[in-house]
Amino acid sequence: MPVTEFASLALGPAYYLTHPCVTSFFQKLAKWQSEASGYPLFFYSPPASDEEIYLISGWASVSAHHTWIASDRNQELLRMAEEMLEVRDFLHLDVDFDEVFGRVIRPNGEGRSSLLWEVWRGEEDALKEVSRLKGRAFSVVAGQDAEGKRRELYLFSGMDAGEDGLQVGRVRRAMRTELCRVQF
Repeated sequence: MPVTEFASLALGPAYYLTHPCVTSFFQKLAKWQSEASGYPLFFYSPPASDEEIYLISGWASVSAHHTWIASDRNQELLRMAEEMLEVRDFLHLDVDFDEVFGRVIRPNGEGRSSLLWEVWRGEEDALKEVSRLKGRAFSVVAGQDAEGKRRELYLFSGMDAGEDGLQVGRVRRAMRTELCRVQF
């Protein structure tokens, strides 16, 4: 089953998004991983952050991604990244990558793509939010951990940056982050 890889990365203190080493590394990562997976690799960052990066891509299956993780090429990339970045979080979502990026993302006025990402602890509340957003967002996609290790529901919604459609009182939403596409 196709899955969406979603990883949260943090750059080390001496690095920033436009640092030449960072740019070179992420260009190589995007090329090599896309060759292995057959899917494009996208990078996102919160607008006010120069050290936080989210990696989003697709895989034919969780096992296909695990094969890549163990590969010589990926191990070389991990060695290159040792001092540059830290993987803060990582999971496979039970959502076809083409569905996430075919339906959710659209360019904003700056020529970048923007995306709102939410994590919900209560599935019932999250599904109500999906229903509520359907008329306001360009699109909404919800998914859970494909490996069953986590129970949260992850929502991706394509909305204009600054849109206030998600700022309604919440009890069970764990987080909300606006992400803008980063080009390396």
